[in-house]
Amino acid sequence: MRWDSGISAGYEVGLHYDPLLAKLVVHGADRLQAIGRMRRALEELHVAGIITNQSFHLAVMEEADFLAGRLSIEYLDDHPDLLLDADTRLLEAAAIAAVLLEEERRDTPRSESARADGRPRVRPLSSWQRAGGADGAGWGPRS
Repeated sequence: MRWDSGISAGYEVGLHYDPLLAKLVVHGADRLQAIGRMRRALEELHVAGIITNQSFHLAVMEEADFLAGRLSIEYLDDHPDLLLDADTRLLEAAAIAAVLLEEERRDTPRSESARADGRPRVRPLSSWQRAGGADGAGWGPRS
């Protein structure tokens, strides 16, 4: 892995310059190894003080067509969801989950979904579930 940059703390980024302020370069024995290394490097990368396209590149590293090497000049036109930032994807996932839960609630007979006092039956999460469980890494912002 290599980080190439010509900027440092306190550097002022002007509006009339190329937005490429730094680049992250990785290599591997083959394409999939290089992609894995890039994913890890992007997950561990911390850039403070400016907006980056880090979440975009992470999304690309996990996209099926990219992983399979199915690329063309229309790649981004064919995958417009990649241009959404991580916060937008998280909000969309939360909205979808809320709709699915509401549909499930509507399909569940009242006697199964609520107590006699009308409050919903809720099962508390274990500390393992609150910490993210087995698949918790896929949800929320990456550090």
